[in-house]
Amino acid sequence: KPMGLRKLAVTAAITLMTAVVLGATALLTLQGCFIQGVVPSESGFEGAVTVVSEESDGLFGVVTVRVPYKGVRGDAKTGLARLVIHKSRLLGGKKTPAFCHVHYEKDAGGAKHWARKGWAVFTAVYTPADGESPIDVSVGNGNNLARAVIQWARRCPFVDRSRLHIDGGSQGGYMALEMSADMFPVTSTTAD
Repeated sequence: KPMGLRKLAVTAAITLMTAVVLGATALLTLQGCFIQGVVPSESGFEGAVTVVSEESDGLFGVVTVRVPYKGVRGDAKTGLARLVIHKSRLLGGKKTPAFCHVHYEKDAGGAKHWARKGWAVFTAVYTPADGESPIDVSVGNGNNLARAVIQWARRCPFVDRSRLHIDGGSQGGYMALEMSADMFPVTSTTAD
C-alpha cells in the first residue's frame, strides 16, 4: 500500500506541475498580446476607423487608429487617434468609462496616468508637419476630428457609453466645453 500512495503522490505532483506550467504559459501569452483584436477595424459606414497599430506597453494596451472625418469645406480628411487602456480594465467584461482629450495630443505619460485610474483614454495623435497627420490650423477641422474620435470611443465595445469625460487645455479647453454640449450626454468636462 505505501508504494501505491507514493505513486499516487508522484502522479498528483506531476499533474500539478503541468497545470502550473500551462497556466504560466497561458499568462505569458496573454500578457504579450492582450490588446490585439480588442479594437476592431471598422467598415461599411462613413467614419469607420482602421487599426494602424496595437502594442502592449507593460500593463497598458496602446492602439492607434486612422480616423476619417469631414473637413470644414466638406472634403474627406483623415487623422490619427490613440487609445490607452490598463490591462485590468479588459478582464472580466466590465465596461470602462471613456476619457477623451480633445484638440491637443495627450502625451503617453498623461494617458497612462488616467488609464491607471480606470479610464479608457482617447486622444488625437499628431505627426510632424510633413507627416500623415499634422495638427490642423483650422479650428473647425480640429473640432471635426475631435468629434470623430469621441464617436469612435463610444463605438468601442468595452466602453461604458453612459460615462464619458471630455478634457482639453487651451484651445482644447474651449473645444471640451463645446464638445460637451455637442456630444451630449457627457458625464463630466474639464477645460483648462
